[in-house]
Order: sequence, then C-alpha cells, then structure tokens
Amino acid sequence: MGIRVRTSLNLGYSLVLHAAVLLLLGLSFAFSPSPSPSPPAGQEAMQAVAIDEQEIQAAIEHMQAKRQEQQSHRAQKLATLEKQTEQLQQQRESLAAQREAEKLRLAALTERRTQAEQQLAELHKQQQQQQLAEAKARAKEQARIEQQKRQEAEAKREREAEQQRLAKLEKQRAQEERQKAAEAAEAAARAAAVAQETALARGMATAKNQYIPAIARSVEQSWLRPAGTPRGLSSVIHVRMGAGGVVLEARVVQSSGNTAFDRSAVKAVLKASPLPVPDDPKLAAAFRDLNFEFQPSS
Repeated sequence: MGIRVRTSLNLGYSLVLHAAVLLLLGLSFAFSPSPSPSPPAGQEAMQAVAIDEQEIQAAIEHMQAKRQEQQSHRAQKLATLEKQTEQLQQQRESLAAQREAEKLRLAALTERRTQAEQQLAELHKQQQQQQLAEAKARAKEQARIEQQKRQEAEAKREREAEQQRLAKLEKQRAQEERQKAAEAAEAAARAAAVAQETALARGMATAKNQYIPAIARSVEQSWLRPAGTPRGLSSVIHVRMGAGGVVLEARVVQSSGNTAFDRSAVKAVLKASPLPVPDDPKLAAAFRDLNFEFQPSS
C-alpha cells in the first residue's frame, strides 16, 4: 500500500515537473527582449540548448528540493501523527487502567460503605439498647427519689406534728407555770398586803394609842376654859390636817351641849397646830381626817 502511494506520488511529481519546464520555456519565449542582431545560426542553436538545459536543471533541482521538503514535512507530520497515536493509545490504556482502578476503588468504597452501614446499624441498635437501659435506670432512680421524697415528707410531717405537740405541751407547761407563779405571786402579794395591813393596822392602833392622847394633851395645853363653864364637859372634834400635822380645819361633830365650851375646844385645836403626828407617811395618813374626844382633865 505504501509503495503504491509513493509510485503515484513520483509519477505526479514527474508530470508536474515537465509541465513546469514547458511553462518556463513558454515564459522565456514570451518575455524575451527584442531580437538583437542575429548571431550566426550555429551559435544561436548552441546557446539555446545550453540555456534550456540550465533552466531545466534548475527547475528539476527546485522541484526535487520542493519534493524533499514536502516529503520531510509529510515525514514529520507522519511522525507527529504516530506519536499522537501512541500518546492516544497510552492515554486509552491509562484511562482503561484508571477505569479499572476506579472500579476497584468504587468496589472498595461500596464494601466499606456496606461495612460502615452495618457498623452504624449495630451502633444504632446498641445506642437504642443503652438508651432503653438508661431510661429504665432513670425511671427506677426517679421512683426511688419520689419514694424517698414521700418518706422525707412523711418524716417531716411527723417531726412537725411532734414539734407542735411538744410546743403545745411546753406552752401549756409554761402557762401553768406562769399561772402558778401568778397565783403564788398573788398569794404572796395578798399575804404581804394582809401582813402590811395587819402591820399597818397594828401600827395605826399603836400610833393612835400613842398620838391621840398626845394630840389631846397638846390641845388641852392650848385651851382656855371659858368663864362659867362647868367641869366634866366633852365634845368630839373633827380635825383635818395637812403634812406635818398642820391643822387645816377643826369643827365639832358631837357637841358637849355648851356652845362656849365647843368654841373654846375648836380654838384650842387651831392654836395647838401643828399637832403631833407619826413621821411614817402611811401612819400619818390615818391622822389626816381625825375625830377625837376633847375632855379636859382640869
């Protein structure tokens, strides 16, 4: 096949070469200058033959160079095509290898994905079991906590009830003690009051027994018997005294029957002021309003 192509090409090149020679000859004749004086006929023939041979040789060399250049270009192009073909073949082989490697990689990925899905399913199952166990444990712990809270609440209610009962008992005991103390204090106060009243009554009785005669003597010392009044007369005089026995008022509450005697008795009381009274204010209070019988001895 390659020999036929080259033979066809050589034949074509020959035909092209002869056509080119004829063309050059035609051009040479067409553009040749005006004929100069003609040389001799033999000389002209020799010059024409020499020129034709040179031109033909030049044309042949030009066409051979052109052919060599075209052959070189075709060879380069063929080499380039062969190289590209080889590269394409290498690329196809590389792509095939890559596709095979990709198939293997995808198969490995599929296997790993399957294993991962199985592991994930197993892990999910374990998580569900763990969550269920944790939920049961939480429910159990919550139930325990609720039970403990109920027990603590019950214990707290019992403690509070006991505290309230003890507080009530303590309150009752304190109230009873306060009542007993109040009763004892009241009894002591009554006893003290009775004792004080008794002592005061006793003191007053003593003071009256002591100071009423002294008052009578003091009034009698200040008394002047009116002329013509008989002896043995007596009248009861009410005396109102201030602090220190100062006489504020004196009046007859029981007359002797003798007006002059009664008046003289009142004057004697006023003249004897201040009258003798106890220094103790409690005892002296009994002498603030005093009735005493004035009966002079002389």
